Amino acid sequence: MKKSLLSLALTAASLSAFATDYTGSLTATLGTNSIDANDVTVSIEQTGTSYSVTIKEFTADVAGMDVNVGPVAYTDVTKSGNTYTGSLSDAKIAQVPRFGAITLTQVDLNVTEKNGGLTLTSEGTANLFGATGSQVSISFVAPETGTGSDSELGEGVYFFEDFEWMAPWTEVGNGKPCGTTVESDDPNANAPQLATPKVDGVSLYDALVEKGYTFLATHAASKEERQPEKQIYPQTNYLKFGLTGYSSGIVIPVSTEIAADKATTFMFDWCSMRQGSGTWDPTELVIIVNYNGSETTYPLDAWNYENGATYAWEKASLNLPAGSIGKGATISVRNCDNQWPGGAKNTFRWFIDNIKLCDTSLAAIGDINVDEAINENAPVEYFNLQGVRVNGENLPAGLYIRRQGSKATKILVR
Repeated sequence: MKKSLLSLALTAASLSAFATDYTGSLTATLGTNSIDANDVTVSIEQTGTSYSVTIKEFTADVAGMDVNVGPVAYTDVTKSGNTYTGSLSDAKIAQVPRFGAITLTQVDLNVTEKNGGLTLTSEGTANLFGATGSQVSISFVAPETGTGSDSELGEGVYFFEDFEWMAPWTEVGNGKPCGTTVESDDPNANAPQLATPKVDGVSLYDALVEKGYTFLATHAASKEERQPEKQIYPQTNYLKFGLTGYSSGIVIPVSTEIAADKATTFMFDWCSMRQGSGTWDPTELVIIVNYNGSETTYPLDAWNYENGATYAWEKASLNLPAGSIGKGATISVRNCDNQWPGGAKNTFRWFIDNIKLCDTSLAAIGDINVDEAINENAPVEYFNLQGVRVNGENLPAGLYIRRQGSKATKILVR
């Protein structure tokens, strides 16, 4: 059985918008004045391949008076992975009685999303009560906290994967760290086979299988068979699938109970592969849901960027009716049947990141959180840059990778 899936089509008539709101605390320095406010909302919106970041209107003490500040809308925003950058100029954000207006004359923006949390910084100059060239600095933090449920992922969240836990392996790579094709707009970014990076003798492929993933692989009739780990490739930190004459996919297990009356949404970020000539692989994906002996296939629209266009993530989002998925189900993402397999000279490559399954009610407001306790309660491990686990006590001077749960960071010991 096939059903059509409405995804982001790159035409003005059919652009879909996705908005995510974060609530947190904001501090700002405006010349010699300071602002502190709680329960401030920052909204990130994607429409097609365009992004905007808005600090919504809030009330704060400015020069001894309660003043409405905002909205502060950054519309010239670029996304790279989970980071957004942009700028804003000549934007009036407040009118202070007896003093005058506050106008941001030129500020830069940097935003990072992580595990349901967000950090925002914006710095530059402002026209403050008629005085030009005043320095301005804005900082906003929405903490990485779950919603507190009987599921370790947070209430209403049934699956979440951002692949950040792969950092010890992607740092090792094949002797050279894995690349970031999408973020660096570089089709030649380093991408070793999935079985190549090893940490403590365990390959990244084996680590993914241990987490419950299954990988799919097929090939053109004239090609020799390859195992999945030899036609899937890590990036920092996401996955790349396929090569000329070979198509690949991933199977995601659903191991969390889902109430029969809950409608759910399955979503992920994805991107096709641009060839050296600038031509994009005409990749078409399908989502296949297997549950209670029933299999349903949902096709995604073909990747249709203009040749030579810059790499950019697209968000695929599939709404599933209540009762159509539950514990024990699997969700497969792979090339469509016409590309499974393709011809010996065909390439239908693609990337995937930020996979989520949640209540549709949460997806509608972007409130998809991962419980910080997953990381806080996990043991801390240390690795050298060759991927070998080391004793974290009394480390010799040098660079190391510190991993706790899904979080991995590089540290310098002096």
